Amino acid sequence: MRGKPTGLNDLASAFRTAAPYINVVYVFISAVILFTAGGWWLDTFFHTKPVLLLIGVFTGLITGFYHLLKVVNKLEKSGK
Repeated sequence: MRGKPTGLNDLASAFRTAAPYINVVYVFISAVILFTAGGWWLDTFFHTKPVLLLIGVFTGLITGFYHLLKVVNKLEKSGK
């Protein structure tokens, strides 16, 4: 049965196909959490609640969407 992917080969192929999308989710969530936490910490340090927290949330969202668009453009160019 050479040449025909079965079992673990199918699973590995599925993970290779899904990897860019899983990466986008992790980066998006991480960016939002990290920038939000940074904004919250700066708010407690400078006593400016909730200004820097909101700036952190929006910065995280913008960063996450930027990465999403970058990956989507790359996948479109590669033909996947």
